[in-house]
Amino acid sequence: MSKKKPEQMLMQAAELYAEGEYDAGLMVAAATLGELEACGATSSTLVARAFYAVGQGHHSLGRASQAAGFVDRSLEIWDQVSAAERDAGEVGNALHTRAILHLEDGRLDDAMRLLNTAASSLEANAGEHLVSFCAVLLTLAEVTLVTGNPDEAVLLLERVLEDVAGTEPQSEEHATALNALTAKAMLGLGSAAARRSDHEVAKDLLSRAVEFFDAAFGHGHPEMIAALNEVAAIYRVLGDERAAAAIDEELAVAERMLREAEASALDLN
Repeated sequence: MSKKKPEQMLMQAAELYAEGEYDAGLMVAAATLGELEACGATSSTLVARAFYAVGQGHHSLGRASQAAGFVDRSLEIWDQVSAAERDAGEVGNALHTRAILHLEDGRLDDAMRLLNTAASSLEANAGEHLVSFCAVLLTLAEVTLVTGNPDEAVLLLERVLEDVAGTEPQSEEHATALNALTAKAMLGLGSAAARRSDHEVAKDLLSRAVEFFDAAFGHGHPEMIAALNEVAAIYRVLGDERAAAAIDEELAVAERMLREAEASALDLN
């Protein structure tokens, strides 16, 4: 059996992350980075991608400080490569993740600076990097909603829905990413409607968001579980305990499915 190339290993790590198998994905990403460093590679675009992949895994597992170090190193390498070698999508993703880490650390100004930089870079290449661009818009919308600018947040979320609706899926993976963007935009709009006490609109958006989350991730996925927790919380803010209880039941199923998937993965290893 031929040994996988670093590019193939990074693709495998990305696939594992997309499936919610963060531990397994991190192992592959770390092995890739280790192999590259053992070969003396320190400043190539492939190394930048590997550092980011390791940081992404740590972030998904809640290890913010470790994630920040790897993502920072990735960005440092991207700054060192020539303009011809820079990949707007890869750099945008790294800037986006670093911005989220700043948000989690309460550093709003630093986060907004990186988000705006990422959005400007990705918008210039939006046709090629639409998914990454819309992901940044979603985070910007989340921040503006929390910081008291709901009108701007709604405009950003509606932009995401408009851009996604006008995009034809190019593969199964692309369709999954578009469904995920739609789900998150609808969840954000549902949250905004709830803040306006627009109950019926909020409930409709939340219901549709759950459907798109299911289409994108399936029930036994961490993203689905996080979404269901948020939806249940919004229903309770709206005073609809029956709807919240129904989501709680769905959440219990999703959590059981995730535990079973994790147990199965352990058995295979």
